[in-house]
Amino acid sequence: MEKVYPLQVDGYTMHGVLTVVEEQAPLVIFSHGYNGTEKHLAGFCQFLAQYGINSYRFDFLGGSVNDSSEMKTEDMTILTEMRDLLAVVDYFEQAPFVDAKQLYLFGASMGGLVSSLVAEARPTVAGLFLMFPAFSVARDWQQRYKTKADIPERLVFWGMPLGYRFFDVLLDFTLEDEIGTYQGPVYIIHGDEDAVVSHAVTDWVKPLYRQLDVKILPGEGHGFSKAGEEETGEALLQFIQQH
Repeated sequence: MEKVYPLQVDGYTMHGVLTVVEEQAPLVIFSHGYNGTEKHLAGFCQFLAQYGINSYRFDFLGGSVNDSSEMKTEDMTILTEMRDLLAVVDYFEQAPFVDAKQLYLFGASMGGLVSSLVAEARPTVAGLFLMFPAFSVARDWQQRYKTKADIPERLVFWGMPLGYRFFDVLLDFTLEDEIGTYQGPVYIIHGDEDAVVSHAVTDWVKPLYRQLDVKILPGEGHGFSKAGEEETGEALLQFIQQH
């Protein structure tokens, strides 16, 4: 069964799609990247369904110019995306058809950063799978805007309008101070030709995770080829089956 399954978050209706093939089976919550939507991750959900694994994918509120939410992209920050994902996790941990001990997070790019932060707040998450996670987003913007006075009220970046608060939140953000308490298994898959977020940023988190596996795909960038996505799907399936 796959159906549109919206959730109410902070007064907004957040679009989502739920795929259930078996009750009390593992559930994977998928978080898309910057200016993306749940549609970009639908293939992974359909792949997992073949193996009896349930999934939920959703659009972050204000997370894309193409999403269906009522919130403006100018109001989105990594904190609002954390709020959204926390609401999803908390909802499905209580859902009668979900085994709360088998709830996994999958995050792509900025959705990977947000998923890693949410795992810190919800340590009962069974596993964390990250596809080219944008661990460097704060440091990248800190190089451009060093003080609050430098931050613009509005900036269109990669086709999406961002507001002052997006950058203000990142100004004092230090990744190493925000993650490192989650003790569950973590898997990171990254391309060695990623020009947006270098796979080298994974070195920042290696000392912070107790159960970490890293896979670097040759020839892949920020956004995998069909072959890279297939390899990611297989790695995700093995990750869930293992844990």
